[in-house]
Amino acid sequence: MDEIEQAWPSYDASMRGLVNALHPFPQAAPAAPTPKITDEALKSHQLVGPPGESKRSTLGRLKDRFMAFWNSQPRDNEKRAKAADAAQDYLELGETLVESIPGHEMVVEFVSLIRQLIKVRAKRGF
Repeated sequence: MDEIEQAWPSYDASMRGLVNALHPFPQAAPAAPTPKITDEALKSHQLVGPPGESKRSTLGRLKDRFMAFWNSQPRDNEKRAKAADAAQDYLELGETLVESIPGHEMVVEFVSLIRQLIKVRAKRGF
């Protein structure tokens, strides 16, 4: 395993060179750096320690609820509707938690759009 780890950087560079030679990608402007999430920001928004554990635990239960409906067989419209309701609850809490992390507004917007899409699909039927 150590041999693989030592060889990986040169292998990765040679593969990247091969890919670029076969299909060069246009040079894009560098993306804006992602804001760093500091320990202080996590503590001030109660995302660590007992409050954070409670929030992560609730998020996990909501995810498990969604997955239970989504993965149940046979799949029918009633189960899909219940999965959509569960997904909305899961994403709503996720949106709230991410919203409390400064600098991640784009993630909040993305989660919000997914939640709205699921709501619309659930109303129309699957």
